[in-house]
Amino acid sequence: MPSARIPSFIESEFKTKVEYEAWVKSLDGSPALAPVPAAPAAGGSGGMMSEPDFWDKEKGAPLLRRNAGYLPAGEPLPESVAARVAGWPALCGAESPPEPPLEPCPIDEATERIFLRDAERTFADAGHRKRMMSLLARVWPATKDYHQGLGYITSLLLLVFDDETCERILLRLCREPQYTPGYWHAAPEAYVRDAMVYARLVAEREPEVSALLLQACVVPEAYVSKWFIGLCVHVLPFRALFPFVEAFLEHGHIFLFQFALALVGRVKDRLLTFKPTDVNLILEVLRLDGCQYADDLEGARREREFERLPRPVPRPV
Repeated sequence: MPSARIPSFIESEFKTKVEYEAWVKSLDGSPALAPVPAAPAAGGSGGMMSEPDFWDKEKGAPLLRRNAGYLPAGEPLPESVAARVAGWPALCGAESPPEPPLEPCPIDEATERIFLRDAERTFADAGHRKRMMSLLARVWPATKDYHQGLGYITSLLLLVFDDETCERILLRLCREPQYTPGYWHAAPEAYVRDAMVYARLVAEREPEVSALLLQACVVPEAYVSKWFIGLCVHVLPFRALFPFVEAFLEHGHIFLFQFALALVGRVKDRLLTFKPTDVNLILEVLRLDGCQYADDLEGARREREFERLPRPVPRPV
């Protein structure tokens, strides 16, 4: 795991410069984007997809809208995906029970209602919703607070892991400094701080994009949450989402910044075609909205190739 820490910009100026320069250097040349060797598939994941009637129960479920065939409908978890996710607990140190163990903590009625609403926005089956709510309640003592982003990653993990493994992974993400502790709070100060760090990096590396966003009054908190808090669940097609989550589990918050900067560099040319008044279009591109990006990556590639083909000249009538 990378040892670099995200700098704090609210401490002394001297410390800020030293921390900042050292941390920025750690972004370059990191192996965060290198592929992770596939681990042998674990027998019996206990995830929802191991249920023989999973697809009947979850037809049309919001969580699966960006699946795009990566998890074949009506079939068990593909061996290649099972082998990939089998290594996820080890990547984040979640093979053993959490230390220290969680102390019981009651959940208020308002929080329970929020859990229910988020479960209803995620799964179609009542039993699966209840399972998601139960897992969120088990993790609650670690944060004693909640943000919808925690529900996003919880639901994805439940597809492929048993509840115990999901809980261990989530606790690592909530507790360990190399991940994102404090992000999944109703008022996530840690996230707001890191969104400001991201904005500063964009200003240094992509000044034209930064100038456009400033003129359009687009603040990073308006879109970075899709990547940092939501971990791109409901955003990336599953074919890209699973490698994204895997890289995050292996490399922590460093990868989130690398992804964000790489994405801005990738969409820079498109962003610069917009005017400062095109706020909605700018946000759609940065949020990776479905109206701007196809769910099926291969289909999108074929579509682009088709668009480049010469068109026949119409015959005169």
